[in-house]
Amino acid sequence: MISLVLLLLSACVAMAQSPGTFTATGNMTTARIEHTAKLLQNGKVLIAGGWRFGENLSSAELYDPDTGTFTPTGTMTAPRFRHTATLLPDGKVLIVGGDFYDSVKSEVYDPYNRHFHIWPLDRQHRALLQCGDLAPQRQSLDRSWDVLPRSRGGRHSP
Repeated sequence: MISLVLLLLSACVAMAQSPGTFTATGNMTTARIEHTAKLLQNGKVLIAGGWRFGENLSSAELYDPDTGTFTPTGTMTAPRFRHTATLLPDGKVLIVGGDFYDSVKSEVYDPYNRHFHIWPLDRQHRALLQCGDLAPQRQSLDRSWDVLPRSRGGRHSP
């Protein structure tokens, strides 16, 4: 009888530590809603933009799941919320759109230097991406993708 109880208790402990459960962690550096959270290739999570108390945010922070801590990282070129964040093959993050005063701008976060920079859009408000040997693509503010024909030179730049 005692071994059966111990077996049940050990199963409960294993379930509480299994994937898909929530565990308390540190506090964000800035409280926010309607932000993006993107898992980076290094295992950290980029949390960008959003708003709080009627203020649109351009701040960003990194969450480190190994330590449970949040640290500030760079500042977006414009405040935005309800935007998209797309992890690119090179580990950078493309941030497009959102609700703010000038949502036709896009930007890229570089996790290697922890910096945001403006990424140009074309006349249809699409960001040009070159993904290695893949055909160039454009992401629109409506979150759709277009694949572009490859130029003769094989390379495109924004």
